[in-house]
Amino acid sequence: MVAGSLAAHALVLAILALPQVSGFADRSDDEDALTVTLERPPKPLARRVSPSVSVSGPEALPVPARPRPRLPALPVPPGVATLPTRPAIGTG
Repeated sequence: MVAGSLAAHALVLAILALPQVSGFADRSDDEDALTVTLERPPKPLARRVSPSVSVSGPEALPVPARPRPRLPALPVPPGVATLPTRPAIGTG
């Protein structure tokens, strides 16, 4: 039994010692075959307004709308516990 184990281990080690063949050898000789250049489009220049100058009319910056809470898409079925919530501030 010991001799069989030693022979099996020797066979496995001999197989592992064999040289490995590279499956995908790089045989290309053209280094410039593909060139990729990434460019960003130029950003439009933002108009700067100094804080001391007030702008009104069509040139005024838009005021962002306040977010409004949405109603759930489906009503909560009876018997399902929900988390307690506070009423929204400043709605209406």
